[in-house]
Amino acid sequence: MNTRSQGTCQLYICVVLYNTKIEQIRSLEGFQKLTGARKAVLVICDNSTEEEIISHNQQYAAGQSGMLYHGGGGNIGLPKNYNYVLREVAPKDAWVMLSDDDTLFSDAYLSEVLRCIEEPGKEKAWIVTGLIKSGDGSAFSPKKGNQIFANEFLDQPGLYENIYAVNSGLTISR
Repeated sequence: MNTRSQGTCQLYICVVLYNTKIEQIRSLEGFQKLTGARKAVLVICDNSTEEEIISHNQQYAAGQSGMLYHGGGGNIGLPKNYNYVLREVAPKDAWVMLSDDDTLFSDAYLSEVLRCIEEPGKEKAWIVTGLIKSGDGSAFSPKKGNQIFANEFLDQPGLYENIYAVNSGLTISR
């Protein structure tokens, strides 16, 4: 595993899989650019139940620099995997980015996440999220307001309070 030196921010990207091969992660190429540059560690939390996929993923991860593999012992759910990464993997000064296997993050988004955690502005954010669009290009997340069923979406980056965001792409200060 490659990590950056002590005293600098570290990004741990947690991808939870279920009966999916690591190579099928839509943002794998972007994540590997970050791990190759030692800007991130990719943590694969495998909830798979199919032995062939589990074996394949274990072997694939073993051959990758900057990638950690954790088999959850079946489909244990997202929260247990997130908590595993927070408790057992990411150091106290790290950031953890949550990802699913089918979200495609642009290089620009990944660069912006790194910028936010490495060069915080006057007001430090403890949670970073992107402006997420659905497959048809319409706004999907985050939403404004203090109600989970609000229909007013954010369309500009900035510092906000009282917003609701989906998990995928959410980056949290440890």
